[in-house]
Amino acid sequence: MPEYKTTPIVSEAVSGLLPKGERDIKGALGAAGHAPRVPMREVICYECGHPCRVPGAALSGNCSHCHAHLRLADAELKPGSKRLTVRTIGNVYVPTETVLSGVDVTCHNLTMLGRASGRYRVRGTADISGSATVTELTAEKLIIEKGADVTLENGARVKDAEIYGILRGSLQAERQIHLHNHGLLIGDCRCAERILERGAVHNGIFLRISPGT
Repeated sequence: MPEYKTTPIVSEAVSGLLPKGERDIKGALGAAGHAPRVPMREVICYECGHPCRVPGAALSGNCSHCHAHLRLADAELKPGSKRLTVRTIGNVYVPTETVLSGVDVTCHNLTMLGRASGRYRVRGTADISGSATVTELTAEKLIIEKGADVTLENGARVKDAEIYGILRGSLQAERQIHLHNHGLLIGDCRCAERILERGAVHNGIFLRISPGT
């Protein structure tokens, strides 16, 4: 009986769903013995506070120091949202129609147009245009927009603050607190420099501190 030998089917094309141009580049690199480089970016782990590198286009990753799982994508707190705890390297957005309480947010930048009361740990800028009662707030920069009415139950610690609307509660800034025209701060403040524009009001004690304190 004759012996049959199968011949394997070999495809010369690089498998995957990459566009043809990228497949050609990948194939050329593979043929030359070079692995393609993945663009990376540096982030700060919100669990341990150490810097770590993650793929630039990834939506999640792991801290190389404490191995915590890190969310890297932006998030939006929509009306009726059941997800009240958000921890991300990305930004958080609260739209105008949102009304929530008991939120717990850790993020890079915060933009709050609606009303979402709770705790906020912001590594970048916290820009608040709505009304809220904030249990805890830390940020690089705090902006209270015109028309906003924000109450700080336990105060806030920032590096710089700009107040156009109403802020109630104690505020500590490492550098500057700037009250713009019609801005109102009701509470004590500690900062290296306080600027009161004409028409701005500070009702409380002002204590000057050394920069970076």
